[in-house]
Amino acid sequence: MTETQRKRFAAALGRLADDEDLLIAMGFIVLNDAPAVIRDLETYLAARDLGEVASTAHKLKGLMSTFETDGVVVTIQDLIVSAKVGDQSECERQMAACKPELKKLMSEIRAIVDAGSA
Repeated sequence: MTETQRKRFAAALGRLADDEDLLIAMGFIVLNDAPAVIRDLETYLAARDLGEVASTAHKLKGLMSTFETDGVVVTIQDLIVSAKVGDQSECERQMAACKPELKKLMSEIRAIVDAGSA
């Protein structure tokens, strides 16, 4: 990992006892699992199945919270709450807000995994 990556994910490393190899392994899991979870989330949202939206968003939150506990994770938590209270339009707004944040975080995770594989 580069120094910039170490600084960016300092809190994540702290939660993992500064184990860079473990963070890279977790990144590999996120990169493998998150795209399918995101697709499922979008499918359930389009189907207006807010029970499944809440459940699937919780899975996504779990994946992402290894790397970040604010930012997109807070937005995902808001999505879970909105789904649980049955607010479809707020869920759609929050999902739209999540997408660019998720893309950015996934890109940063990809860079860590790629650097660890080099």
